[in-house]
Amino acid sequence: MKNSIKVIIVLILCTSSSLLYGQQVLSSFANSTADKQLDVKIEARNSKKYKLFIEGITIDDTYKDCGILIGRRKWHEKFIKSINTAKSKYIEWVKTAKENDVKDLRKKMSLVTRQGGYFYTGNERHNVYIADYIFIFSVSEVGEKITYNLSVGTGKMKSSKNQFITSDGVMLVFSSEAEIDNFLEAISLEKTDKYLAEPNQKELFKD
Repeated sequence: MKNSIKVIIVLILCTSSSLLYGQQVLSSFANSTADKQLDVKIEARNSKKYKLFIEGITIDDTYKDCGILIGRRKWHEKFIKSINTAKSKYIEWVKTAKENDVKDLRKKMSLVTRQGGYFYTGNERHNVYIADYIFIFSVSEVGEKITYNLSVGTGKMKSSKNQFITSDGVMLVFSSEAEIDNFLEAISLEKTDKYLAEPNQKELFKD
């Protein structure tokens, strides 16, 4: 009986915390570099205003939890467009690398997109409202395996609430066209719109 009560209390606390911060898991995507599923979370005020928090790979060992912050619909659309542009260039360069037997290369794309970011110090989230994301194509050979990667990431990020708190940045690394497609599906406008169209639980159960 006591154990059941403890479980109920934990569930209530978790639900309360979720409602307080309004952040829910929208989707997830597999990433071989991170060696795990990465989450895409959404924080919605209403059906038109929302923020996406895309979990990434930290460049700074000090902060383990970090990612890309998309704060507006038009930025969301812009980010998707940038990823699709980078994907097309990735496909082209992979073909060129294979045809010319390139096994070692690191080349920065001319493409740059501006979005937000975030990182945590303990339980405190630090939003970064403006960060430039660059795209890098790389080829490497380990043993008999050649990998072709597309990386998107920032440089140093500064907390919007405390300029003295910084992170070395965040990145995502895709090792195939399929991984890029999986990511695009996870952050798609269609998936976001479907979530926003669902009934708000707080509105359904008013006290």
